[in-house]
Amino acid sequence: MAISTVAKSGLTTFDKFQRTSAGNTPATGVFVMAGNNTSASNYATSADGITWTLRSGTHMGQSWGLYKIGSAFVNVAGGAANVVSTVIDAVNGPVTTGGTRLAPPTTDAGSLDGVVYTNNGWAMWNVWGWHFNGFGLTNGGSSITFTSLVYGNGRWVRVTSGNIAYSIATAEKFPAGLSYTGATSAVTSPHRVVFDNGIFVASGSNGLATSTDAITWTQRSSAGDFRFNRIIFAGGLWFAGLSSGAFYTSPDAITWTARTSMAGSNLVGATYGAGVWCVMTAAGSLFSSPDGTTWTSRTNPVTGTNWITDSTAQGSSVLAFG
Repeated sequence: MAISTVAKSGLTTFDKFQRTSAGNTPATGVFVMAGNNTSASNYATSADGITWTLRSGTHMGQSWGLYKIGSAFVNVAGGAANVVSTVIDAVNGPVTTGGTRLAPPTTDAGSLDGVVYTNNGWAMWNVWGWHFNGFGLTNGGSSITFTSLVYGNGRWVRVTSGNIAYSIATAEKFPAGLSYTGATSAVTSPHRVVFDNGIFVASGSNGLATSTDAITWTQRSSAGDFRFNRIIFAGGLWFAGLSSGAFYTSPDAITWTARTSMAGSNLVGATYGAGVWCVMTAAGSLFSSPDGTTWTSRTNPVTGTNWITDSTAQGSSVLAFG
């Protein structure tokens, strides 16, 4: 997976947060689920995407994004915590935390809404703007509704207040001082832009649009309002959800097919591994599929329906496999 809404997976180096005890052996072939906003610690693992086991680790709950980076599963906790947790062996632990609040020490910091990881570190944003290693964009204490920041195909792309802008960048490096140019998105009120599998996908109040250069956009679906659901690429398949709870899949982000509604709730996670797709909704409903077409409800190990809310969180997924 290339850099998407929040992270770049498959990196071979991640020294900044891989601080686990000596002799810890990385787990392989395991699904990990994070993001219970009623607990700061609960997460779950599964060997097959069907049967899940509840586990506990500091700041593995309240997920704003769960990533597989190198040999580690990395969770960014939102809310008041705003910290990173790392677990190399998700089944046996231990879980270690970055120990420092990620949000920058400014009056505009607020609560973390989104993160992006590149080869020179983490950046984070909320409605006030973005911040990275001491520099960033703020609006003097006024909201600018910053909702997406991605990199792909030599472009940095951001969404602020429903407007898409791009900046050409030859290096996969966080954009200090880059100049941005506005682009017409082809959908109304774009909220998210993600990049994966060589293509940008934007969600709007009237459908989905794609682009390969972030400049020219083509509308691909007009099914409805996709703004507040995550758009995720997993196992060669794209997933996108409607505000009504219905969700769609696509092999190429161009042609989209409606699938069975997932419990009438926003799509917040999807991942693929061991021949199985797993998806999660904001209501806590968990489903798996061997083909991306036929879905079976699975038991979520956390009781209650308030598994994760996704009104502003920009995490790539609350599910990961590795």
